[in-house]
Amino acid sequence: MQQDTRAPLLKILASVVISALISGIFYYVRENYLLFTGLQSSTFRAIRMTIVYILFPFWWAIAKLGTNMGEFGLTTKNLKESLLYGSLVYAIALGVFIYSLNNSAFYSAFAGGYEQMAPSELILTGILFSWMAAVTDIWTRGFILLQITKYSNATFGVLVQNCTWVLVHLYEIAILAPALSLPGAVLLTLVLGTTGDVAALKTHNIIGLAFGHVVLNVGFMAYVVF
Repeated sequence: MQQDTRAPLLKILASVVISALISGIFYYVRENYLLFTGLQSSTFRAIRMTIVYILFPFWWAIAKLGTNMGEFGLTTKNLKESLLYGSLVYAIALGVFIYSLNNSAFYSAFAGGYEQMAPSELILTGILFSWMAAVTDIWTRGFILLQITKYSNATFGVLVQNCTWVLVHLYEIAILAPALSLPGAVLLTLVLGTTGDVAALKTHNIIGLAFGHVVLNVGFMAYVVF
């Protein structure tokens, strides 16, 4: 690694660690001290993710490193390819989720609540889940992966991204474990993480991944309800 890339790389890694720690603190407070309804909890999560994963790291990278939006993968460059690859990546997840509905534990934890929601609550929850899904890809691929590979190699970028990808999907892994087994749930998470990384590195565009993630959430909710 060249000397002139070491300092920004370390700053990016520090930013990732800070974001993860702040997110963990917010999660702990929400789980142990705040009594929320389902919709209130989703709203709190969406606000927390926006602040911790978008406003803080992106402002910092733009202000301190001079990063532009295109370098985060937020661009129209290679948009068609990005949409195709992103849709294919999350089609895998949608297929597995629908298959897992046969497991009662998965259904009750991940899907059962949708049927009990009023239409207005279901719509608002879908909007919040869609935003959170997009934020996940914007942070993990747009900020972590593309910024690290800008100052280091792709292997290191994929490794760090997948560590954070697994971390932010621990809840989903726990819910999927009864249906897929714990190794199967972890494997699915890593497959989605790695294939999404390949798509992002190939196109340098994360719009398609964010779109595919949104379609996954909305499509799964629609399948359960209708």
